[in-house]
Amino acid sequence: MKLKYLVIHCTATPEGRNVTADDVDMWHRGAKRHDDGSATFLGRRMPVAELPNHFLTLPSGKKVRADQTNGNGWRRRGYSRIWLLDGTEVQTAYYNNDGWVQNDEMTNGAAGYNAQSRHVCYVGGTEQNNIKIAKDTRTQEQHKAMADYCIKTRRQHPHIEVIGHNDLNPSKACPSFDAKAWFSEIWRKQTRFVNTAS
Repeated sequence: MKLKYLVIHCTATPEGRNVTADDVDMWHRGAKRHDDGSATFLGRRMPVAELPNHFLTLPSGKKVRADQTNGNGWRRRGYSRIWLLDGTEVQTAYYNNDGWVQNDEMTNGAAGYNAQSRHVCYVGGTEQNNIKIAKDTRTQEQHKAMADYCIKTRRQHPHIEVIGHNDLNPSKACPSFDAKAWFSEIWRKQTRFVNTAS
Protein backbone atom coordinates (compact mmCIF):
# COMPACT_ATOMS: atom_id res chain seq x y z
CA MET A 1 0.00 0.00 0.00
CA LYS A 2 0.99 3.62 -0.38
CA LEU A 3 2.82 5.08 2.59
CA LYS A 4 0.35 7.39 4.34
CA TYR A 5 1.51 7.81 7.94
CA LEU A 6 4.74 8.33 9.82
CA VAL A 7 3.67 7.19 13.29
CA ILE A 8 5.68 8.24 16.35
CA HIS A 9 5.80 5.93 19.37
CA CYS A 10 7.61 5.80 22.71
CA THR A 11 8.98 2.76 24.52
CA ALA A 12 6.85 3.66 27.59
CA THR A 13 9.91 3.33 29.79
CA PRO A 14 10.87 5.65 32.68
CA GLU A 15 12.60 8.94 31.99
CA GLY A 16 16.37 8.48 31.81
CA ARG A 17 16.34 4.67 31.64
CA ASN A 18 18.76 3.43 29.03
CA VAL A 19 17.01 1.02 26.64
CA THR A 20 18.61 -0.48 23.54
CA ALA A 21 17.09 -1.38 20.20
CA ASP A 22 17.87 -5.02 21.07
CA ASP A 23 15.77 -4.69 24.26
CA VAL A 24 12.82 -3.32 22.29
CA ASP A 25 13.10 -6.04 19.66
CA MET A 26 13.08 -8.76 22.33
CA TRP A 27 9.94 -7.22 23.90
CA HIS A 28 8.19 -7.48 20.55
CA ARG A 29 9.59 -10.63 18.92
CA GLY A 30 10.72 -12.60 21.95
CA ALA A 31 8.86 -15.82 22.75
CA LYS A 32 5.45 -15.55 24.36
CA ARG A 33 4.62 -18.48 26.63
CA HIS A 34 1.07 -19.74 27.04
CA ASP A 35 -0.60 -21.59 29.92
CA ASP A 36 -1.08 -24.71 27.78
CA GLY A 37 2.69 -25.35 27.50
CA SER A 38 3.03 -23.81 24.08
CA ALA A 39 4.76 -20.62 22.98
CA THR A 40 4.47 -18.17 20.13
CA PHE A 41 7.77 -17.23 18.53
CA LEU A 42 8.11 -15.10 15.39
CA GLY A 43 4.39 -15.50 14.83
CA ARG A 44 4.43 -19.32 15.03
CA ARG A 45 2.92 -21.43 17.81
CA MET A 46 5.07 -24.33 19.02
CA PRO A 47 5.72 -26.44 22.14
CA VAL A 48 7.90 -24.60 24.68
CA ALA A 49 10.34 -27.54 24.48
CA GLU A 50 11.10 -26.55 20.85
CA LEU A 51 12.18 -22.98 21.72
CA PRO A 52 15.90 -23.82 22.29
CA ASN A 53 16.09 -24.91 18.63
CA HIS A 54 15.20 -21.40 17.39
CA PHE A 55 17.10 -18.12 17.42
CA LEU A 56 16.22 -14.45 17.24
CA THR A 57 18.55 -12.08 15.38
CA LEU A 58 18.51 -8.68 17.07
CA PRO A 59 19.11 -5.26 15.43
CA SER A 60 22.75 -5.35 16.63
CA GLY A 61 23.26 -8.65 14.78
CA LYS A 62 23.49 -10.59 18.04
CA LYS A 63 21.63 -13.92 18.08
CA VAL A 64 19.78 -15.17 21.16
CA ARG A 65 18.08 -18.49 21.74
CA ALA A 66 14.30 -18.23 21.70
CA ASP A 67 14.00 -19.81 25.15
CA GLN A 68 16.09 -16.95 26.57
CA THR A 69 13.61 -14.33 25.39
CA ASN A 70 10.30 -13.14 26.72
CA GLY A 71 8.02 -10.97 24.63
CA ASN A 72 4.91 -10.75 22.47
CA GLY A 73 5.95 -13.43 19.97
CA TRP A 74 5.43 -11.12 17.00
CA ARG A 75 6.78 -12.09 13.59
CA ARG A 76 7.55 -8.46 12.68
CA ARG A 77 9.50 -5.79 14.51
CA GLY A 78 7.56 -2.98 16.12
CA TYR A 79 9.42 -0.03 14.59
CA SER A 80 11.78 0.79 11.73
CA ARG A 81 13.72 3.46 13.70
CA ILE A 82 14.48 3.93 17.40
CA TRP A 83 16.08 7.03 18.95
CA LEU A 84 18.18 6.31 22.02
CA LEU A 85 18.58 8.79 24.89
CA ASP A 86 21.69 10.37 23.32
CA GLY A 87 19.83 10.91 20.02
CA THR A 88 21.49 7.98 18.25
CA GLU A 89 19.17 6.67 15.56
CA VAL A 90 19.07 2.89 15.18
CA GLN A 91 17.52 1.45 12.04
CA THR A 92 15.78 -1.75 13.06
CA ALA A 93 13.89 -2.65 9.89
CA TYR A 94 14.73 -2.20 6.23
CA TYR A 95 12.67 -0.17 3.78
CA ASN A 96 13.54 1.13 0.32
CA ASN A 97 11.99 4.60 0.74
CA ASP A 98 9.97 4.47 -2.50
CA GLY A 99 6.72 5.66 -0.90
CA TRP A 100 5.10 2.22 -0.77
CA VAL A 101 4.98 -0.23 2.11
CA GLN A 102 5.93 -3.65 0.76
CA ASN A 103 5.16 -6.70 2.84
CA ASP A 104 8.80 -7.22 3.87
CA GLU A 105 9.07 -3.56 5.01
CA MET A 106 6.04 -3.63 7.29
CA THR A 107 6.43 -3.30 11.06
CA ASN A 108 3.87 -3.73 13.84
CA GLY A 109 2.84 -0.48 15.48
CA ALA A 110 -0.90 0.10 15.20
CA ALA A 111 -3.33 -2.66 14.27
CA GLY A 112 -5.14 -1.92 11.03
CA TYR A 113 -2.62 0.74 9.90
CA ASN A 114 0.65 -1.15 9.53
CA ALA A 115 0.35 -1.67 5.76
CA GLN A 116 0.29 2.10 5.19
CA SER A 117 2.59 3.30 7.96
CA ARG A 118 6.20 3.65 8.95
CA HIS A 119 6.55 3.33 12.73
CA VAL A 120 9.34 5.11 14.62
CA CYS A 121 10.02 5.31 18.35
CA TYR A 122 11.97 7.19 20.99
CA VAL A 123 13.24 5.70 24.25
CA GLY A 124 11.26 7.03 27.20
CA GLY A 125 7.72 8.30 27.56
CA THR A 126 6.82 7.82 31.23
CA GLU A 127 7.54 9.41 34.61
CA GLN A 128 10.85 8.42 36.15
CA ASN A 129 9.22 6.63 39.08
CA ASN A 130 5.87 5.61 37.64
CA ILE A 131 5.52 3.94 34.24
CA LYS A 132 1.74 4.44 34.37
CA ILE A 133 2.09 8.22 34.06
CA ALA A 134 2.80 9.42 30.52
CA LYS A 135 5.42 12.15 30.15
CA ASP A 136 7.26 13.66 27.22
CA THR A 137 10.78 12.67 28.29
CA ARG A 138 12.58 13.36 25.01
CA THR A 139 16.09 14.65 25.50
CA GLN A 140 17.39 17.58 23.43
CA GLU A 141 19.32 15.08 21.34
CA GLN A 142 16.20 13.01 20.70
CA HIS A 143 14.21 16.15 19.80
CA LYS A 144 16.79 17.17 17.21
CA ALA A 145 17.25 13.70 15.70
CA MET A 146 13.50 13.12 15.49
CA ALA A 147 12.85 16.55 13.98
CA ASP A 148 15.56 16.04 11.35
CA TYR A 149 14.21 12.61 10.44
CA CYS A 150 10.57 13.72 10.26
CA ILE A 151 11.39 16.78 8.14
CA LYS A 152 13.54 14.70 5.78
CA THR A 153 10.77 12.10 5.47
CA ARG A 154 8.12 14.77 4.73
CA ARG A 155 10.35 16.27 2.05
CA GLN A 156 10.76 12.84 0.44
CA HIS A 157 7.05 12.06 0.77
CA PRO A 158 5.06 15.35 0.78
CA HIS A 159 1.75 13.50 1.21
CA ILE A 160 2.79 11.73 4.44
CA GLU A 161 1.02 12.59 7.70
CA VAL A 162 3.24 12.73 10.80
CA ILE A 163 1.15 11.60 13.78
CA GLY A 164 1.36 9.88 17.14
CA HIS A 165 0.22 6.37 17.99
CA ASN A 166 -2.57 7.96 20.02
CA ASP A 167 -3.93 9.63 16.87
CA LEU A 168 -4.71 6.16 15.50
CA ASN A 169 -5.72 4.68 18.85
CA PRO A 170 -7.05 7.33 21.28
CA SER A 171 -7.01 4.85 24.18
CA LYS A 172 -3.18 4.98 24.08
CA ALA A 173 -1.05 7.68 25.71
CA CYS A 174 1.86 6.82 23.37
CA PRO A 175 3.98 8.78 22.41
CA SER A 176 3.24 10.92 25.49
CA PHE A 177 3.10 14.19 23.54
CA ASP A 178 0.98 15.67 20.74
CA ALA A 179 3.05 14.47 17.78
CA LYS A 180 0.77 16.05 15.19
CA ALA A 181 1.01 19.52 16.77
CA TRP A 182 4.76 19.13 17.41
CA PHE A 183 5.50 18.26 13.80
CA SER A 184 3.18 20.94 12.47
CA GLU A 185 5.14 23.53 14.45
CA ILE A 186 8.62 22.37 13.40
CA TRP A 187 7.49 22.03 9.78
CA ARG A 188 6.06 25.56 9.83
CA LYS A 189 9.29 26.94 11.32
CA GLN A 190 11.60 25.23 8.86
CA THR A 191 9.37 26.19 5.92
CA ARG A 192 9.36 29.84 7.08
CA PHE A 193 13.16 29.73 7.47
CA VAL A 194 13.63 28.30 3.98
CA ASN A 195 11.30 30.94 2.48
CA THR A 196 13.03 33.88 4.19
CA ALA A 197 16.48 32.54 3.36
CA SER A 198 15.81 32.43 -0.38
